[in-house]
Formats: sequence, C-alpha cells, structure tokens
Amino acid sequence: MFAINIANKGAGTATLDWFTPNTILHLTIRGVYTVENAEATNAALLKALEQASAPLTLLIDCNDMARPMNFEVIRETQTFMEHEMLGHIYVASVNRLVRFAMMVIFNQSAAHLRVFESLSQATMMIDTLKTANNNKR
Repeated sequence: MFAINIANKGAGTATLDWFTPNTILHLTIRGVYTVENAEATNAALLKALEQASAPLTLLIDCNDMARPMNFEVIRETQTFMEHEMLGHIYVASVNRLVRFAMMVIFNQSAAHLRVFESLSQATMMIDTLKTANNNKR
C-alpha cells in the first residue's frame, strides 16, 4: 500500500492512496488544482497503472477542490487517462463548476467516466459493482 502527497506552493494539495488495495485508487484534491499538481498527479498515477495486473478504478474526491485554473492545459498533462490499465474514473464533488471542469478534463479518456454529487454516491456505486461482481462468481 502507498500514499503519495502531491503539493504545490500555497495553492493546493493532492493525495493518492488505495481505496481498495490493487483495485481502486483514491485521489483527493484540495484547494486550487494547478498544472504543477496535475503533472505530479499524472506521474504518480502512471506509476501505479504500470504496476497494475488488472484494470484499476480511479476515485477522485474533489469536494474540497477549487475550480481548476486551466482546463485545456491540465487535460493535456493527464496522459494517465489513456492508459490501458485504467478502467473507470469516478469523480465526486458537491460543486457543479468543479464537476463540469472534471468532465471537460476527462471527457476524452479511454476509461469510463462517471460524475457524482457526493463521495457517498460514488462509494455506493463501487459497493454495487463489487456486489454484482461477487454474485457472478
């Protein structure tokens, strides 16, 4: 298990950790998400995806995030979203503008994108999928 703290001088922070080991990555973003944050986050996610033996889900908690500064430049830095080991991206935010920004950033991802109004809604979806997968066995 790992935890990576990604910080930018005085602007915002991001933390990457396992939500469910080797299955679901949990990215928490707080404050202003800058291009520097995006580049560091991309590097950490690529490293995790390269080590994966099965497609991963990325759960992004944006509840304490301010609006990203530059959608287009940030989207260009997020090369992890095209990685073959990324299956799903779940974004959670109470802020409509942040949800919209995340849709703009990730709308061209090869992974399936779902946007939720809360982290609890996203985790309910995860629990539902886990239950469905367990019933298939």
